[in-house]
Amino acid sequence: MLSAYLTCGSLFLLSFILVSNAINIHSLANRWMGIFFLFAGFAMLSFVAERSPLRDQYPLLIPLLETTRFAMAPALYFSILHFTQPTTVVNRKHFLHFIPALIFILLLMGLSKYLPRQAGLLVMIGIKLQLALYWIAGFRIVLASQYRSTWLKQLMITVGVMIAVYLSSPWIGPLTNYGINSVLYLLGAGMATFLLVRQRNIQQIPVTVPRLNDKQLTSYKAKLEALMKEQAPYTDPDLTLPGLAEHLEISVHELSYLLNAGLEKNFYQYINQYRVAKAKELLSSVTHQHLSILAIGFEAGFNSKTAFNTSFKKLTGQTPGEFRKVVVRLDTNGH
Repeated sequence: MLSAYLTCGSLFLLSFILVSNAINIHSLANRWMGIFFLFAGFAMLSFVAERSPLRDQYPLLIPLLETTRFAMAPALYFSILHFTQPTTVVNRKHFLHFIPALIFILLLMGLSKYLPRQAGLLVMIGIKLQLALYWIAGFRIVLASQYRSTWLKQLMITVGVMIAVYLSSPWIGPLTNYGINSVLYLLGAGMATFLLVRQRNIQQIPVTVPRLNDKQLTSYKAKLEALMKEQAPYTDPDLTLPGLAEHLEISVHELSYLLNAGLEKNFYQYINQYRVAKAKELLSSVTHQHLSILAIGFEAGFNSKTAFNTSFKKLTGQTPGEFRKVVVRLDTNGH
C-alpha cells in the first residue's frame, strides 16, 4: 500500500508542476496534461480510500473522486493535440468530448438508483474503453503529425503502459494484492515526471518524403482541387494535414510533398486561401448579410477571430470588415 500512497503523491505533485506552468513551455498542452494526471491521482486515491479506514471516515470521498473518471481521457487527448498542433483553438465542438463525464456526474448524484444492477459493470467497461480509444487517437496524432519529438512519443508509451496495467488489473491485481500494479504505476509516474520536466520545444522539421513524378503530381493536384471544390473540407476548423491526406487517400508525406513542391505552399497557406475565398463569397452574398463577420469566419472554417482577420488581410490587403463595407457601398451605388 506504501507504493500506492507514493504514486498518489507523485501524480499530484506532477499535476501541480504542469498546471502551474512551472516548466514555462507548452503552457496549454502542459495544463491539459496536468489535468489528466490530477484525475489519475484522484483515481489512485479512490483505490487507496476503498481499502483503508478513509472509506468509513469520509463516505463522500470516493464518489467525489470518481466524478472525474470520464474526463481523464479527453484531457490526455487535448494535451497531445496542443503539443503537436500548438495553434489549435478549443471551440464548442471540443466540449462534446466531456458529455460522458457530465452524464457520469449526474449518475453519481443520484440517478444511478434508476439503473439496473449491471449498469456498474457497463460504466467500468466504458471508462476502460474510453481510455484505450483516446490513447490510441493521441498516439496516432503524434505519429502522423509533422512534429517529431522522441520525448513525447516516450511519454505516450509510458502513459500507455500505465493504462495497460489499469486495463489488466482485474486479472493481475488480485494475484499480488494489487502490489505489482501500484509499483508499476509508481514507476510510470516517475518516468512521466522525468520526461515532462526535461521536455524540449517541439520543432517542425523537414520530413523526408518519397518524390512524386510529374504524372503523379498532376494527378494529385487535380484530385486535391476537385476535393476542395466538391467537399469543401477546409470549412472544418479541425482539419489537419493527416486529415486532408486521409480524404485524398494518400500518405501524409505525399500530401506534404504535393503542397510544398507542387504548389509551393505549406498546409495552412493552402487551406486558408480557400477559407478566405469562401469568406469573401459569404461577405458579398446578400443572403448572408444578417451574419456577423465572426460568424462568417467560422462558417468559412476559421476557428478564431484573430486567425480569420490575420489571414484575410494577408491575402486581400483588407480586414473582413473593410471588405464588407466596400461591397455594401458598391451595391448601394449600383456599380
